[in-house]
Amino acid sequence: MGMQARFRRLSIDSEIAFKLLKYKLDKRPFPLIAHLLVTNRCNLSCVYCYPQVTQRKIPDMAFEQWAAIIDKLYALGTRIFVLLGGEPLLRADIGKLIEYCKSKRTIVELITNGYFVDKKQVELRDVDSLCFSLDGNEEQNDKVRGKGSYRKVLEAIQAAKAAGIHCRIHAVMTRETVPSIGQLCELAKRVGVTINFTQATIHTEDPSVRLSDPEMRTFLQTIRSYKKEGYPIANTYEAIRYVEKFPLARYGIYPSNHVDSQAKRVVQKCLRPVLTTYIDADGLMYPCANIWNKGTNSIFDSSVETAWQK
Repeated sequence: MGMQARFRRLSIDSEIAFKLLKYKLDKRPFPLIAHLLVTNRCNLSCVYCYPQVTQRKIPDMAFEQWAAIIDKLYALGTRIFVLLGGEPLLRADIGKLIEYCKSKRTIVELITNGYFVDKKQVELRDVDSLCFSLDGNEEQNDKVRGKGSYRKVLEAIQAAKAAGIHCRIHAVMTRETVPSIGQLCELAKRVGVTINFTQATIHTEDPSVRLSDPEMRTFLQTIRSYKKEGYPIANTYEAIRYVEKFPLARYGIYPSNHVDSQAKRVVQKCLRPVLTTYIDADGLMYPCANIWNKGTNSIFDSSVETAWQK
């Protein structure tokens, strides 16, 4: 990263820190992070895909539509854009979208399955982070994401790093893939990228996907143990410990003022609805992926601003 780029990033980071401090003082919600599903199209069919892209047909919004949405989100306070899908690199104009976000003085991350990185390196050169989905060792990953997808990600990471693009791995853990946490940590360390772990947000009724509360606790303890050993895990100790000790059923939804009867304390309020937003390829807006397909809040029925206020 050159001196000019470093100064630009420092300036944006400072602005984000100021905005978060302001939120802490006045508690006024603003969409700091906006996840934009810029296409519903995808070349894979992952088992726990929360947009469920293979089960619907949604035409891509034009660049001009997304540019107008980006303008309105920026005016509301968005300073981090996450471009995803589907597979965002299937858009012919993805480079133009990245460039437009960057022109607003924002941080841009793109989430990809890795299949088209080698052909899109020019378009990707300005992203702040390129996130690769990888969910287990080769056998486990290919079972849920598609045959050959594991090796494709490794090739794409190598190509991206050679081009000077910052990379990370995002791993969705299920009952079948939890045993490969150690292998994923070793992989991240070997290729020189950070890794974060999460759980599936939908299809959790599937016994191969859903982790029981004891399994979830073991999963979190394992992550914490590897992090302590120095592996490049992005999940923070604070977040791991909070979820590890969470006293309520992990697949429930609770009001923000819910009091845990055993611990006799109010459950920490989720910040998703007040600091982040998702806009689907069909224009529906959500606070997070956990309530996907339960929304009726469309930016086309009113406006981006009104949808956010709702």
